[in-house]
Amino acid sequence: MELLSQVPQQFVVAASCPWMGAWLCLMMQASHIPIDLNMLLEVKARSKDKTGAKARLGNNQVKETVQQYIAGAETVADDPLTRDYVVVRARLMAARLLGALCRCICDPQLNSASQEIRPAESLGQLLLFHLNSKSALQRIAVALVLCEWAAQQKDCQMVSSMVQPRLLAVLTEQLYYDEIAIPFTRMQNECKQLISLLAEVQIDLQDRLNSSVFTIDQANELVTTIFTETTAGLNVKSKQWLALESKRQQAQSTVMETNTEWQQLHLRVHMFTACAAINLEVLPDKLNPLVRPLMETVKKEENTLIQSYAASFIANLLRQCAVRSPCPNPKIIKNLCASACMDPSATPSSVCPVPTAQEQAKGGGLERDGMHHIVNKTQGIITLYRHQRAAFAITSKRGPTPKAPKAPVTELPPGSMISSDNDESKKQFLVQRRGAEFALTTIARHFGADLNRSLPYLWENTVGPLKAVAKENLCIDRQAQLDRGDAAAQELVNSLQVLELMAGAMAAELRPLLLEHLPHLFTCLQHPYTAVRHMAARCVGVLSKIATLETMNSFLESVLHWLAAIDDCTKQEGAIEALACVM
Repeated sequence: MELLSQVPQQFVVAASCPWMGAWLCLMMQASHIPIDLNMLLEVKARSKDKTGAKARLGNNQVKETVQQYIAGAETVADDPLTRDYVVVRARLMAARLLGALCRCICDPQLNSASQEIRPAESLGQLLLFHLNSKSALQRIAVALVLCEWAAQQKDCQMVSSMVQPRLLAVLTEQLYYDEIAIPFTRMQNECKQLISLLAEVQIDLQDRLNSSVFTIDQANELVTTIFTETTAGLNVKSKQWLALESKRQQAQSTVMETNTEWQQLHLRVHMFTACAAINLEVLPDKLNPLVRPLMETVKKEENTLIQSYAASFIANLLRQCAVRSPCPNPKIIKNLCASACMDPSATPSSVCPVPTAQEQAKGGGLERDGMHHIVNKTQGIITLYRHQRAAFAITSKRGPTPKAPKAPVTELPPGSMISSDNDESKKQFLVQRRGAEFALTTIARHFGADLNRSLPYLWENTVGPLKAVAKENLCIDRQAQLDRGDAAAQELVNSLQVLELMAGAMAAELRPLLLEHLPHLFTCLQHPYTAVRHMAARCVGVLSKIATLETMNSFLESVLHWLAAIDDCTKQEGAIEALACVM
């Protein structure tokens, strides 16, 4: 980047234009296919010296060719999540550089009307060619380059006008991409084999599936609903049925594999295309095709780089839509806040703040032995309970001490990997919460000191329920809070969860406004619901980090003496948990 800013632009354009196509191809290289090194070679005329040519030929025969892959050959054998992370990181870095080169190529001084072939026009045609392809990687690569280019230069109408119609069309396309050709073909073959086996036992499906090429939905219907209905009369112990069931399971596995791969590619293509449209500021009249892939990525994408990328463009979209009518911002923010509170391991339920006895019994001996801190809807300290469970999980493991895991080759940020110990539902909750956290913290940083004015709905959703808890003298009517019910308590828990997530990312100018609600948090430490006390304590802990002096002065003056309130267990538990979170 530094080099591009120092070198005369005409030299950069002259040197880079012939290579832009090759560099784009490198960026969209499939992760499992070696790079063709010939793309990086400029062919020169061969020397007429036959002796030298033979010598070089001999040397080439001896020399072993080292295969190169995108993001490095050393990560090819890594687990799929790690490999995907480093490949996406490589594509993002390449897009940043190519976006900077596009800015140079689109320099108005180098694209005069008198030129027969303008560099910007050639660039637009190159990008349009890849956008028109049926390859997901080609579309993703172009969208990424457009994102990075538009972030640096938005005034090149020649390129943006060329790609804009196609870009918006991609957002609404349903396409089976070239990348799934192999599993898709295998799915077709296995479905046809299953239909042939069914025909052998006089089950004809011509009326229900009369198609030469099955869609993924049709194939899925065949191996589930149609198979179950048509084979209901067969003897499940017969050899015929066992052969059919075996083929069905094989076909179903292929259908699921194909669908998973297609869903990921489809979501990523639409998400990155939406990002390009946002950065180019070419929002369509109907925002749903733009908003949906961004929100789905935040909810479902396991790659943290892609999740955080989508989060940054959600923040950008909110700013662009602030004056739009009808404004989609409240709905987007509502969904993000709901996603942030979906994970029960992070956001406790007001009704059942810790796992039930049945769930605990699956986990091990701590609960069976009665050696844990008892927590229910109105009594107990959740932080203490979780610390005890974590300690027991370590000390109860039998056998030799496990070896430390091997350090990964690449440096990955915390949270980029998902533990394989978690079941599928827990993993989904983790991914969804993490994505919402990325989005909310990015929004807080993006809007800075204007957050409360630009997004009043978000601000009110964060601190509004707090003000409704305390009376004028900052006391709390516990019976009234119990009478309001579990739903009101859960709403308060969720707003405190959002406050905890966002407080650390808010601008310093907003801290005085946050500290105005510190007395309300102290009031929530006396709340009859255990989950509310727990979340209020966590919020006090966050504020003690970002405004240590003010928070601790108020805490020492208002809360610390509650530790001696032996006649009021609720107040005492709130003070203990808050002190633990502060420490």
